Amino acid sequence: MPISTKAACRLASIETIRLYRYYSWFARAPPC
Repeated sequence: MPISTKAACRLASIETIRLYRYYSWFARAPPC
């Protein structure tokens, strides 16, 4: 299921960026 995997990866990326934005205010940490 390549489409499902792609969607999951995409959502994961968005969530990561979102969380990074929120946590960026509290603690400065590298993206990886």
